[in-house]
Amino acid sequence: MSDSNFAPVVAAWRERRSSEGSHVGLHELYAMVAQPRGLTLTELPLEDRESLTELAQAVFWPGYQRVTETRPSEPVDVVPYDDEWPLRFDTYATTLRSHLGSQPYRIDHIGSTSVPGLAAKPIIDILLCVTNLEDEASYVPAAERSGFELVTRDDAHRFFQVPWPAPRDAQLHVCRLGDPFDTAHLLFRDYLRHHDDVRDAYAELKRTAAVAWRDDRVGYTYAKNSFILNVIEQAANETEATA
Repeated sequence: MSDSNFAPVVAAWRERRSSEGSHVGLHELYAMVAQPRGLTLTELPLEDRESLTELAQAVFWPGYQRVTETRPSEPVDVVPYDDEWPLRFDTYATTLRSHLGSQPYRIDHIGSTSVPGLAAKPIIDILLCVTNLEDEASYVPAAERSGFELVTRDDAHRFFQVPWPAPRDAQLHVCRLGDPFDTAHLLFRDYLRHHDDVRDAYAELKRTAAVAWRDDRVGYTYAKNSFILNVIEQAANETEATA
């Protein structure tokens, strides 16, 4: 189905998300297309899911622009925690620091590989926080010299990947220091680091989602949407209560 044929569904989904909040994610959009056809979400053809995902990006990420094509599709593979992951982060972070100069910034290891004991896709997520996100000249060349290419930009962040055909072993997110994108990722990471029961529940969700959404990386990501939002909310509430 062409993207134009999806426009009415995407518009209705956008209105629902606006009224109900960010728990209305990509799977709810898939359902609005799949259910009238009598299909489950994973039975919806991958081509349709990919079209819906791209149409949804401007809703998830206001100001969304695609700069380069994403890497070819690769299956979702969740593996046991590896003690080498922090060392791989350190290597990337050291390289980035060598190219960023003296400007103010902060680099953090985020995502599942940053939580000891948590099963994850073996991809290191790196968060670079800068004071001026719009000043791409201050960080894009450094990211490129560190082995990344800019894939998408939006009002909240920039997303970089390792270019194909090099192995997908890391990805870089750049945002403003102290913005919601920054604080949410740290809240989620730190909560999992300090709550083993939540970490283990998340691991089980990830393993189940990786089987169901093996051919759809963004579908896999949004299978965890409500869990992540709930944890961030809980972490924020606890942080506020102890402040």
